[in-house]
Amino acid sequence: MARAPWTSEELYAVAARWVESCLRHDESLFTGTAGVWSAEIVAAAAERLLIDDIRPLDYLTKLKDQLDGCSDEAILFTAELLYIHILPVADTGATAKRNLVETILGWMRAPVPISPELIQPLSGGVASYGSGNMQRDRYVKWLVRFVLTLKEADPETRARVLSDPWEFRAFAHSLEGPALMQREAILHLAFPDTFEYALAPDAKKKIVRVFKRVQGVGGAPDEDHALLALRVELEPVLGDRLNLYRHAFVTVWQKPPASGWEQTLRWAAKRYGASTFDSEERDYKLVVGERMGAARAALLEGGELRAEPDGERARARDRAPVDLGHRVHPAEGRCRRSAPSAPAARDGAPAPTARAGPGAPAA
Repeated sequence: MARAPWTSEELYAVAARWVESCLRHDESLFTGTAGVWSAEIVAAAAERLLIDDIRPLDYLTKLKDQLDGCSDEAILFTAELLYIHILPVADTGATAKRNLVETILGWMRAPVPISPELIQPLSGGVASYGSGNMQRDRYVKWLVRFVLTLKEADPETRARVLSDPWEFRAFAHSLEGPALMQREAILHLAFPDTFEYALAPDAKKKIVRVFKRVQGVGGAPDEDHALLALRVELEPVLGDRLNLYRHAFVTVWQKPPASGWEQTLRWAAKRYGASTFDSEERDYKLVVGERMGAARAALLEGGELRAEPDGERARARDRAPVDLGHRVHPAEGRCRRSAPSAPAARDGAPAPTARAGPGAPAA
């Protein structure tokens, strides 16, 4: 389930109502009136809403001018469209959202209120838009083109698109223009159990790039299939729903890797895959470990440490060849157990202390 853990079920219920009532049956979201989302009304509103108004004025002022002379149905459609646009925006307050929609409704000759059950979901959201809030004109235009194209499709195509998440995605991606948060938001609102709440397109790419080695992710046909595969793989391991923005997870994919880390990983993988890896990186360490184990046993049984003769030390070096370009030289001395030469300690007296050499911690 890809629903945002901080988003209310009321918001998702409104989104489902929008798909069923408005997109499938052409009914008004606020009043239930038939035909408000029909192809004819949508086309009439789109003719005005898709105008590129480059005047240095605020959004609502230009929108009011664009809708001047439109029917109440076209204005109601626009208000509901803006409602859907701002519904997932988490960093805009409920009051500002409500004021935006009610201002547009006030331009109708016979204004209607927002349905009471549609007010509470405005207090939440799915994602913070940040600087995307400055792109409202572009986002709304994309949403207008999406609805217009869907309404112009034949009934069979529309039914198929609204019933299948991947058909819906293909339809949304077929529209021209750059990838926008608005597109990702509509995917999530329409099918919240399939498409993620990471609404920034680059966020999806980052997650997939970091976790591309997880089964099903790297070979997926697109980011959304990849993210679904990631969720399927990780949730059984986590024993909980995957939260893309939980601190332990988001720090992995959102922050760039430390400088040189990629090169280090490539070098380590190359070394590990080399045919000489065991002889150069593993075997001598096992020899050292065995000798250290013998030394520990000797000390615990009262033995003493002494350096090997030069000849035996040389033979030890020959048995464990050293490549100083790849590892630290193993210790050139080794421990041998020998019979204690010091007199036995009297009862109650401290036993003699063996030292492992310069720098060893005090007993």
